[in-house]
Amino acid sequence: FPSIDVYGFGREYLSFPTSSFDYTGQSHNIEWTNNLKAYKCEIAESECQTEVNAGQYTKTLKATYSNGVDFSVEIPYEYTIIKAPMTLTVINAEREYGESNPAFTCNISGFVNGENEQTLGITPAYECEATQISKVGNYRILASLNAPNYEITYKYGTLTIVKAPISVSVLDVNKIYGSENPDFSLSYSILKNNETAPEWSAVPKFTTSATVASGVGTYPVTASEGIAINYDVTKYNPGTLTVNKRDLTAKA
Repeated sequence: FPSIDVYGFGREYLSFPTSSFDYTGQSHNIEWTNNLKAYKCEIAESECQTEVNAGQYTKTLKATYSNGVDFSVEIPYEYTIIKAPMTLTVINAEREYGESNPAFTCNISGFVNGENEQTLGITPAYECEATQISKVGNYRILASLNAPNYEITYKYGTLTIVKAPISVSVLDVNKIYGSENPDFSLSYSILKNNETAPEWSAVPKFTTSATVASGVGTYPVTASEGIAINYDVTKYNPGTLTVNKRDLTAKA
């Protein structure tokens, strides 16, 4: 038998040119070299196959030697199946303020051996902090994918919430001749999230030709220049200020 002092307990009987393999979706052939040159070595071909999935493994190979003296040695072989690189890129999305988030999507590159989401039975999971009441702005879309055989690089996407369109109308009001103009107010087309008024970064300005001295009659009231944080004012509808007669008591 080979000297234990020289060759150890069989571990040094064989040399392996590599101890790592890339994940390909298939097993790899284990290559080995016999270090006992005075002996013929045989290992069953069926034993010289790695596992398929990524991970660290120890495989025991049964090496059978012959050269006048026949003997077999079980030799441990440690190896690693390295995860295949994969890139998951979340696709940017857009929606209006007050709406639900759309269904997010992504592009995945790096599948090997004809694998895909369907064949592996996996589905990306998405996460975004934006909700239906989130204000106009940009929000990060994150994703995750349970693919144990792949080293995944994630590229997040952006959800852009844009202003929702609305139209506003100046409410009709009345006043008595000779009095100051009243405060004007607005009504709105459908608002989101049960709001009763937009949040303004610049309140609308009202304009009318009516003054304290204006005679009885009707006068148009217009609004303009308002900037809403979450709404795009597409139209301002004018209202009417009606100046009514003032009661007058005459005494002879």
